[in-house]
Amino acid sequence: MKLPDSPPRPRTAGICSEELLRITMVTVQVNGNETAWVCENRFGTGDDVLMVHSIETFAWDFDGNLLIKTYYPMPEHIGADADPYAHILRQGPDGNR
Repeated sequence: MKLPDSPPRPRTAGICSEELLRITMVTVQVNGNETAWVCENRFGTGDDVLMVHSIETFAWDFDGNLLIKTYYPMPEHIGADADPYAHILRQGPDGNR
């Protein structure tokens, strides 16, 4: 299953570049009231597009509450109090930036 791309949005100050967010579901697993999927996430602008895999899990309890968890690969030096998105956004397509 492939989700639609986000529409491109123009930048201000006379600079027009396309922003990209494309999420492709690689696999989906369902087990009772839980669902999990692996996603290939591509985001960025112009030629600077990053790809990161994630695991998304969804679990419903008996009251109808939904618990969502998202897992991204993180190096060991990223601590529990660090911003994981800052790490992802600093890396380039080859894993460096």
